[in-house]
Amino acid sequence: QDHHVAELVDADQVWQRDDWAPRFELEPNPANIGYGHTPDDVAQVKPDGPESLLGYLAAVEASTTALLKTVGPAELDRIVDRRWDPPVLMGVRLVSIADDSLQHVGQACYLRGVFGW
Repeated sequence: QDHHVAELVDADQVWQRDDWAPRFELEPNPANIGYGHTPDDVAQVKPDGPESLLGYLAAVEASTTALLKTVGPAELDRIVDRRWDPPVLMGVRLVSIADDSLQHVGQACYLRGVFGW
């Protein structure tokens, strides 16, 4: 979500801008967004506590909400990614962001059930 929203507004990711990466023992590399990570890569992510996870989520949510408050109907048809055929429109990217987020919530709920939390 952070990566895609930052691309849409042509800004740094919250991850880089607000010094979150060190709180997870990571470098603020904007290309390191989790895609293709191996189990060893995932094991390198070490948040300094649950407040960092929740704080980062809240900061990204605030960034996303700020974007959504400014987007008008015409902007939803703006091409934001020409690497695809057809090119991706902002409205399509926003739906994709929501879909990814909902899938991650589902994964977290699944783990909660598995571990009985």
